[in-house]
Amino acid sequence: MKKLKFLVAALTSAALLFGSFGIISCSDDSGDDNDKPAVLPDVILEVETNASFKVGDNLPVPENFTVTARFNGKTVVLESDAFTVTVPEANIATAEGETGTQTLKFSSEEATAAHRETITATIALVSDPKITKDISITISDNATVTRLEITLGEGVKTEYTVGDEFDPTGITAKAHWGETDTTGTDVSMEDVTVNGFDSSAAVTGQEITFTYEGVTATTKLRINVVALPPYALSFVNYYSGSAKTDLSEKPDWVTIDGTTITLSALTDESSVNWGGDTKWASQLKLSVSAREGNVFEKGAKYHFSVDVTSSGALGGCVVKDPSDKGLNVEGINYEADTKKEVSSYFIYSGETETSFVLLFAFGNCNKQRVVIENLKIEKLEDYDVTALALTASSLSASTGETVTLTAKDQYGFEVTDATFSFAENDATGSSITGNTLTAGNTAGTAKVKATSGAVDSNTVEITISTEKDYTLYWNESTTATAAESAPKGYFSVWADNDWVGSKVTLTNMKATENSASFSRTVTGFCAFNTQIWYGLAEASDVNFNVKSSVAGKIRVNETVYELEEGVSKSISLKNVSGRVSIILGTEAAGEEVPATQLGDGDFEITDFSVTPAN
Repeated sequence: MKKLKFLVAALTSAALLFGSFGIISCSDDSGDDNDKPAVLPDVILEVETNASFKVGDNLPVPENFTVTARFNGKTVVLESDAFTVTVPEANIATAEGETGTQTLKFSSEEATAAHRETITATIALVSDPKITKDISITISDNATVTRLEITLGEGVKTEYTVGDEFDPTGITAKAHWGETDTTGTDVSMEDVTVNGFDSSAAVTGQEITFTYEGVTATTKLRINVVALPPYALSFVNYYSGSAKTDLSEKPDWVTIDGTTITLSALTDESSVNWGGDTKWASQLKLSVSAREGNVFEKGAKYHFSVDVTSSGALGGCVVKDPSDKGLNVEGINYEADTKKEVSSYFIYSGETETSFVLLFAFGNCNKQRVVIENLKIEKLEDYDVTALALTASSLSASTGETVTLTAKDQYGFEVTDATFSFAENDATGSSITGNTLTAGNTAGTAKVKATSGAVDSNTVEITISTEKDYTLYWNESTTATAAESAPKGYFSVWADNDWVGSKVTLTNMKATENSASFSRTVTGFCAFNTQIWYGLAEASDVNFNVKSSVAGKIRVNETVYELEEGVSKSISLKNVSGRVSIILGTEAAGEEVPATQLGDGDFEITDFSVTPAN
């Protein structure tokens, strides 16, 4: 749009520089300033107005504004004769018969109806008209707002979290000008002042008011501000039976609201039959991440807890710590419609990002609804040990063997500075060094306790014998032994005990220094069957024979062997470290390591010999 300029002062550049600022120049030793160039301004930095503008007023003049500009790196306030003011031609009215008399006017009927119009004025330097700055000024008709009408429509936000900005969606404003204005004029919410909104902290019933042109509406808005959950939940993946599904989005039957997770509409299709009457339904894996400002501290102790309620019996819930190594796992069976807390204490390892994993395994949970809520991860600040629980790696030992002692506090954390001692000991020669008990050459019972500060633990009785009991690590109830740390110089057994409805029963169990035998009964599909270990103190060559009353496959370390019914098979292993692993039943681990399934019957190991490899 063409703009009509008017000059308050028609000064030459030279007059401006001499009259308003003087000559700005560089000095030299001659003392002669006549030939030194004046330094012109670089840019207009800021414009402020000291006047209000109404329709019918004379056009704005430089005296209405304060302008600062930069000259040679220095900020200077300009005199009024150093700049001009221009307004759009559409906002200029020329009085008839009075040539040169110009006043302000509204540019459109819409502006007239609104009683206000914002226009753009341009400030330009006299010395260099190319240097300009556009500013916004408001023209009014001097009408007064007598009433502000606020309407709270659909979608008005009343629940905020800490740190949120105000959301005017659903709120409309109408201003009434003068006492006789019954229609009113719509006002943009951008021009309405919102009073009282503060989301810096949680609050209930915060009162919000609205003001326009100094008038406050009688309609008020009440909101609640809630603290932002310290943890964010996100969907990771979903399993159905043995098939894992990595999804870019969570399934429709999973909803996440803050720290509450709801699982609904679990159908028959989410389950698969793994054999017999067993139903192993969906497994849900979720990530729990700390929000910014609530990070986890490496080496610090934390308490994790979450409440779970299911409309039917729930198979279990597993919680993993941030290292995702299966530490502090807690599996729980749930009764229908009963809220139960899953609780775990852990030390943050700092090995991964600040993210936890929740794995919910819903055994037999077709068409159920599960609610997971009240997620808390709390750092344990300074605390005292108030209780000690003492455990021993074995409750018996023969001469020369060792037993590892462990003391844990009331949270389940190992107390590394605990001391271990004999409460009673009639096994002469047995000793305790640090957390290790070494069996002496006298049979008897050693009663051991742990102490931390003024707190004593329970007493553990350890039977000391002078001869090895080679059936020590065989368990007829098929409860798993410490398979990962097979005792050196012993056979030990790990067998399936009611995993997905299956079970292995062991009977007629015998073990000597160089042989082992037992009978087995297998119930249901046993993905993990009977497994036997022999712990090695050093790298060794191992030789032995195996025989089964039923034909089938076994796996020794990573090699699969086919056994004929009642036929002994010789096996030789070279330079083996750690342990020998004999597995009678397992899932397939790939084409190179097929599944092994040995049925009901007798199994024996004979002529077992161990020779150091070097």
